[in-house]
Amino acid sequence: MMANEAWRSTFSGCRVLHELATTSDHKFLILKLLQDRVMIRRPFRFEIMWAQHDGCQEQIRDAFHKELQGSPSFVLCKKLQNCKQNLRWWNKHVFGDVEHKLDCVLQRLSEMQRLIENHNAADDLFRVENELMMEHNDILVQKANHWGQKACLDWFQYGEQNTRFYHNIVSCRRQRNHIHSIKDTNGAILTERR
Repeated sequence: MMANEAWRSTFSGCRVLHELATTSDHKFLILKLLQDRVMIRRPFRFEIMWAQHDGCQEQIRDAFHKELQGSPSFVLCKKLQNCKQNLRWWNKHVFGDVEHKLDCVLQRLSEMQRLIENHNAADDLFRVENELMMEHNDILVQKANHWGQKACLDWFQYGEQNTRFYHNIVSCRRQRNHIHSIKDTNGAILTERR
């Protein structure tokens, strides 16, 4: 692979991988950019999908009903901090991982449909299957809300629940917004995080 000095200094940690030639004598070249990624705690963002759950409103109410002393701006700031802490805890311990919920519902739905096919279908089985389908749809709406919010799009105007589309937009924005290097006032390129 050929590259000029500027490119090589910017991407000094890259590697070129040669894939196996399976159907012809041509090999794919894969360029791996090995850059150190520093894990930074994500800033708190209220998730729209939380608003559909009853427990969310309760967490917010609890945070704002606490009596605090101080100036109005101090009290508001503390109540917002309490709200953030409550919602983070609630999201982790109560609301849960949407992907995990979806997998569980799909597994239970598959088992229920297998039961219906293999046995004489009773009304109870159809009722449970219907409840699982409704729960599945609710989770899909939550996922669409999540990715629509992350992509900063008004997903309602598009009317689709295409999470791969939203995920691609978010990934592209994350790549575009990442600062790999910066030039200081002396013209030197800085790549280390300070």
